[in-house]
Amino acid sequence: MWCLLVSALLFSSSFITMGAPARPASAQWIWQPVDGPANTFICFRKTLSLSTVPSAALVKIAVDSKYWLYVNGQLVIREGGLKRGPNPSDTYYDEVDLRPYLTTGSNTIAALVWFFGKDGFSHKNSGRGGFYVQSISSGFSLMSDNSWKLLVHPGFVTGDGSQPNYRLPESNIYFDARLDVPAWMNSGFDDSAWQASSIKGAESVAPWNKLAKRPIPQWKDYGLKDYTNSSPGRGNGNVVACKLPYNAQVNPYLKVDAPAGMKISISCDNYKGGGEPNIRGEYTTKAGVQEFEMPAWINGHEIWYTIPSGVTILALKYRETGYQTAFGGSFSCDNMRLNTLWSKSLRTLYVNMRDTYMDCPDRERAQWMADGAMMINEAFYALGPDAIPLGAKAFKELAAWKRSDGVVYFPVPSGNWTQELPIQVLNSIGWFGLYSYYWQSGDADTVRTVLPVFREYLIKNYSMGIDGMVQHRKGDWDFYDWGTNSDGRVLDNTWYYLALKSTLKLGEAIGDTASSSDIKSRMAGMEANFDSILWNSNDNAYGSPDDRGNAMAVLSGLAKPERYPAIRTLLKNTYNASPHMEKFVLEALYQLGSPEIAVQRMQTRFGGMISSPLSTVWESWSLGGVNTSNHGWAGGSIPLLGQYAAGVYADTAGYSTFHVYPQLGPLTQVSTVVPSVKGSIPVSHSRTAGTFTTSVTVPAGTQCTLGVPYFAAKLRRITVNGVLFYDNDVVVGTVPGATFLVRDEAFHKLSLAPGAWKIYCEADAVTGEQTTSE
Repeated sequence: MWCLLVSALLFSSSFITMGAPARPASAQWIWQPVDGPANTFICFRKTLSLSTVPSAALVKIAVDSKYWLYVNGQLVIREGGLKRGPNPSDTYYDEVDLRPYLTTGSNTIAALVWFFGKDGFSHKNSGRGGFYVQSISSGFSLMSDNSWKLLVHPGFVTGDGSQPNYRLPESNIYFDARLDVPAWMNSGFDDSAWQASSIKGAESVAPWNKLAKRPIPQWKDYGLKDYTNSSPGRGNGNVVACKLPYNAQVNPYLKVDAPAGMKISISCDNYKGGGEPNIRGEYTTKAGVQEFEMPAWINGHEIWYTIPSGVTILALKYRETGYQTAFGGSFSCDNMRLNTLWSKSLRTLYVNMRDTYMDCPDRERAQWMADGAMMINEAFYALGPDAIPLGAKAFKELAAWKRSDGVVYFPVPSGNWTQELPIQVLNSIGWFGLYSYYWQSGDADTVRTVLPVFREYLIKNYSMGIDGMVQHRKGDWDFYDWGTNSDGRVLDNTWYYLALKSTLKLGEAIGDTASSSDIKSRMAGMEANFDSILWNSNDNAYGSPDDRGNAMAVLSGLAKPERYPAIRTLLKNTYNASPHMEKFVLEALYQLGSPEIAVQRMQTRFGGMISSPLSTVWESWSLGGVNTSNHGWAGGSIPLLGQYAAGVYADTAGYSTFHVYPQLGPLTQVSTVVPSVKGSIPVSHSRTAGTFTTSVTVPAGTQCTLGVPYFAAKLRRITVNGVLFYDNDVVVGTVPGATFLVRDEAFHKLSLAPGAWKIYCEADAVTGEQTTSE
């Protein structure tokens, strides 16, 4: 039987006998004699004899396209391998430690390898199935060669009906249990009738070329779980809709008692998420009690089993897997609708993380980097440092997959897409993309790798007009945002300016100032002319009265302060932005000192998503058609509420210093944990009509600047850790580690050393609201 997750890899021992082909001296890519075909599952086996268990047994495993690895019948890796690749030519490899699973004497190592054999928006097809193993620990020898035995697994058959849409490299799973090979991955299985593996070439052979180490961990396995509704009973030909607790990446499981030849369909409510077929499965029963776990993951809020009459359901379960990360961040406030929005945004973020940051986990599973940049920023507030490698991988792939003409495009890795979306490229490589990633992670190595590529793209592909403004670049997809009334000229200049600013600042940070004079000249031209050319006095807006363009004018710094009141009014009343661009509109409101408007607009715009029974946020403001129900680009509430409502953000790259400048607006209580690279930062704020209380824990090796907002007409006293510290505009107390810095237009600012702090403030005449510039 093909037990619980399809097969495994058993590296079968073979002794060289007379007439046997010579074994190569180094590890080789192996497969069956033919190159494919697409959607093939092959079992590999080898037996290894050890006189003692080695002190280390690390192996390098590369695959085209996925594998399941067993040692002595025990599953070691579930769905290993990453979609191709680190660049258009090369392939990732996994580093796996076999030592915990080895024993003295005979050891059977086995793997099931799934060859996609198709291009997709997240995978480049090599055209050839392949499997490669090479030990890298001294004193332990294991390598793939023609001594390995293989069998094309007969249980995985060709099915009929709709296949997944062209964006997905995976195929549907059809498994016929009547053709299964029971226990083939276990020790003692007789593989004498299996064929010898065919050698396809040494490590760097085409089409796999150079091997790059997998930069992210293996998937987190949450184990088999029961659905939230009961499932045992008897099939009647209808759909059994099994409810998941939330949208997740899952492998459906079944255990049934059935006669042979009954077909069970496995799908989900997101099967046509985004309008086109995605991935489904079909299981054909053998006679008796049997169990099956679908190797391909699917996602949704319900898993649908269509079970015919005559089949007794013993158990229906699911296995959730996903990116290996801790959910280290949190947010709560006294507005339950905002709490719901934050939680749904987190669920959407996580269901879109796997081989890459995906735009959605159903229709495409593709790394559209405007979506990716948004989710990378979300992860800094919701997950923690263990998510950073996936962000680094995203930016490195974006640079490494550039076209031969130097143009940056996405999604990558991709085998059937090379089109450029200029505005979204500028978004990704600019201030809210690469710069934000660097500022919060401190990862200068990734910046050194990718910055030359992005800088070349900005300088060579964009021209400045005689008016100092950037000229429009159409690219292959002239796209600004979903929805109507985008002001292209304002968006061209603001996004390009922010990309230049990011490139200049990042170059200074890593000591790479190539083209800095050209960059400064371009920025200066836009700074000098943006207002005079683009301010529209008839509409009191930059360009047309578009919320997106005017928000970006604020965020870029190109808007003049005297325009802020008009822009604030426009942003309060104009609703053009998609859920993606809405984040930038809301951020502009916070930067304009208008948290009340920001909170109200956030609740209004995302109201349908907040009230929906779904656990995720959406691609567009409505569902149906091409709009998916789980798009990470709609999760901007996570960084907004952490950075502005709670007020936590880095002052230097990598959080060596950070600030807490809360903008509560209408909220009276906010609590958050920001899982920074220097350690978790718990922060809470609460206020009454006449008091304001803040608690913050400053991690070791960092320094915090705390801003006490003007929550009332007159702030009278500040008490720090129980000591009266500030009274009637005078510092009156001494608290080791706390220093009063300044009273500015928005905050009383204190410097806090590492440790736990509680700040209690009292006011005289009170308004009960945080003072803003509205």
